[in-house]
Amino acid sequence: MTGWTQQPDPAAATVVLAGAPQVTDMWYGVIANEPRLRVVARALTKEDLAAKLAANPQALLLDPTITRDPDDLAALLKSVQVPLVYVVFPAQVQEAVVQQVQTAVTREGVRFYQDTVNLVELVRTILADVEKVQQASSGNGWGGVAAPAGGGRRVVPVRLVGVWSLAGGVGKTTIASNLAFAAARRGVPTLLVGLGAPDDLPLILGLKPTPNITTWRANPTQEGLKASIQKRDTVDVLAGFPDLLTSAQALGTPADAPNSLRALADQAIRLGYAAIVFDLPPSVQAASALAALNVLVLVARPSVEGVMRSVETYRTVVERLAMENLLHPASVRVALNRVGGRLSAQQWHDLANRYLQQHNKQVQFPPVAVTIPDRVEIGQAQDRTDWPYLVSEPLRQAMETLAMDLFGGNGGFAPQDDGAKRIRIRLPL
Repeated sequence: MTGWTQQPDPAAATVVLAGAPQVTDMWYGVIANEPRLRVVARALTKEDLAAKLAANPQALLLDPTITRDPDDLAALLKSVQVPLVYVVFPAQVQEAVVQQVQTAVTREGVRFYQDTVNLVELVRTILADVEKVQQASSGNGWGGVAAPAGGGRRVVPVRLVGVWSLAGGVGKTTIASNLAFAAARRGVPTLLVGLGAPDDLPLILGLKPTPNITTWRANPTQEGLKASIQKRDTVDVLAGFPDLLTSAQALGTPADAPNSLRALADQAIRLGYAAIVFDLPPSVQAASALAALNVLVLVARPSVEGVMRSVETYRTVVERLAMENLLHPASVRVALNRVGGRLSAQQWHDLANRYLQQHNKQVQFPPVAVTIPDRVEIGQAQDRTDWPYLVSEPLRQAMETLAMDLFGGNGGFAPQDDGAKRIRIRLPL
C-alpha cells in the first residue's frame, strides 16, 4: 500500500454505499482502510442505486433518506438482491418509524441502526457477516464485481493510526507526534491522542497538563471532545492521562462504553478528523486501543532485544488479540528508530523473520518501512518544545515517507491556521 495507489484485493468483499454525500463520505472514510472490504460504487438517489447495484455487491450500506417514506424504504429493502444490507437511520427519525420498517421487512441479511452507531464496530459487524455468508455459499462466489463508477465524490480514507511497542523508550512519542505533524502539513485534519501515564505530549509540545483525556472521559460527547483538545500549530492534541491512577481506572472500560477508546475514535471521525494518531503506552492499556485502529506503526530499536520485543508486539496484535481488533498484517508498518552502530535494517529484519518463524514457519515479518538515525538534534528540539521534524532532515524524510504512504498528498507546507485547514483530501470512486 503506497499512498493512494493501493491496488484492490480481488478477494475483498464488495460494498455499495447509498445516501446523502456527507453521509457516504463519512462511511467511505472508515471502510476504505479495511483491506477485506472494497467500496465499488456510491449512489446518491434511489434511481442511482438501481444502476449501481449492477455491480452485484455483497453488502449495501444504506441511508434511508434516499427513499420517499417508510413504505418506499420497505419496498426497496424487499426488492434489492444484495445478501447483506445495513440501514442507518438519521438521528431525527423516531423509533416508531424504525420499528414500522423492521416489522415490514422480514428477509434475512438486513440490519437496522441509528445514526449513533459506532462506525468502527459497524465495520467489524460487516466483516463477520460477510464471513458467515461466504462460508454458507460453499465457495460458489457472489457474482462479478464492477469497477467504481466515475464522476463521484472523493474523500480521504480515515487513518486510525496507533504507534506502539512493548518496549519503553524506543521513541514512540517522537514518531507519533511528528507523524501527526506531517499529516497536518498535508492539509489532513489531524488529531494526536496521548495515552501515556503520565503523558509526555504536553511536556514536549509545550501544552498545558489539562484539559486531557480524563476531561473527555468525564464528558464523553463530541462537545466534550472539542472542549478537551488543545492545539499546537496545525495539530489538534488530546493529551493523555496525568498519572498512573487515572490510567488504571480506565483499564476496565468496556469496549462499548461511551468513554471507551473506540467511542473516542468514532467521535473524532464525526468531528471531521481524517488522521487520528494514538501514542500508545508499552502496557496493557494499549490493548484497549487496538480495537479502534486500522493502521499500526510498530516502533523498534536496532538491537537483538528490540527484535524480540517487536516480534512479540506483532504477535500480540495479529495472533493473540486478532479477534479483538480490525488490524490486518498488511496494515502494520515498522519504523526502526535510533539506527547507528548496531544492527542494520536488513540484519534486524532477518533476525525478526527467524524469531517469528520459530512460532509459525508460514509467515513473514513486515518489512522495515523507515529507518531513523540516532541524532542529537531530535532530543534537543523536544527539550525546546520544537518540532524535531523541522530541524532533523533524516527524521523529516522518514516521517514524509510514512505520511505519503498513509495519507498521500504533498508535504512541506502548513495550512493557514484560520479554520480552513479542515479540508477534505479527495480520492476518486
